[in-house]
Amino acid sequence: MLDSVVSQWVKAAIAGEEVAWSALYRQYYPIVYSSALKICGSSALAKDAVQETFITAWLKIHQLKDPRAFESWLKKILRRYCLRSMQSKASMTKTNLLSDTLVHNEINEKMDEFSTRSQLYLSLAQLPEGLRSPMLLRYFTPFQSYEQIAAILAVPVGTVRSRLNSGRSKLAEQWHERKDAGADVFRESEEWNQFYRDTFAGLHSHDDFKNLFLLQLQKDMQVVINRGMPVTGPVWVEKLIADDRRTGSWFKPAEIQTCGSLSIVEVKHFNSSEYPDRCPQSSVCVLLRNKGKISGMHLYNSPK
Repeated sequence: MLDSVVSQWVKAAIAGEEVAWSALYRQYYPIVYSSALKICGSSALAKDAVQETFITAWLKIHQLKDPRAFESWLKKILRRYCLRSMQSKASMTKTNLLSDTLVHNEINEKMDEFSTRSQLYLSLAQLPEGLRSPMLLRYFTPFQSYEQIAAILAVPVGTVRSRLNSGRSKLAEQWHERKDAGADVFRESEEWNQFYRDTFAGLHSHDDFKNLFLLQLQKDMQVVINRGMPVTGPVWVEKLIADDRRTGSWFKPAEIQTCGSLSIVEVKHFNSSEYPDRCPQSSVCVLLRNKGKISGMHLYNSPK
């Protein structure tokens, strides 16, 4: 059933329906982000790779011959960007410039299609002025280099780079917020999102929420931290929560994404003055469910 719906979305997105593309983005973001985390092991690198992946896919979707191959095609694009993101610092600078050029060239190619030009322009028109100006200069005028844009807007080149990155991020937010398509498909996802939003928010302060979450863990569940060796069983999770409470550490959910049996919960940590270094600033928790119960948990901690 879902495969059929996805194929319809892909066909509609190829035809230029941005609502259909938004449905694809919302459906596949958790899957692609989870894959990026496994490859990169870093939420920052993973997010950059995911952003580039979806923008490239949006620009190239007309090249996709088989709508049923959308997920594998998306992951192929992702792997390329993840590998680039993981290169050395010197190589990364060079490949980031190459990546930016690739995206820029793809946009220019798509600008040959009037319908796409109109859709992209409407999307850009919804951006704040500070982000809209560099995006319009970059993709709709001959003044496309960072240096030219910086001179026109009278801002540093670094500011131009930052605003272009923010503009791309805002496009992604627009895609995520459009909820006109696939309401039935997303209803279950929203229910899981709300469940984790409630339980994670009260995990350290209310036993009811803690017990509700622990009841969802399978007895043979696997926990992996930063791609290390797996730990079996929910006892480890219960001990972690108890240690957090004992040391005065807690967290709150920042962002939650769900797709089918996969949920991704990003949290911000807060430590007590007595144990200021106990937890990292943030973590990403990938939850895998089997028949409604969590069968696997992958934790990716940011550097302390």
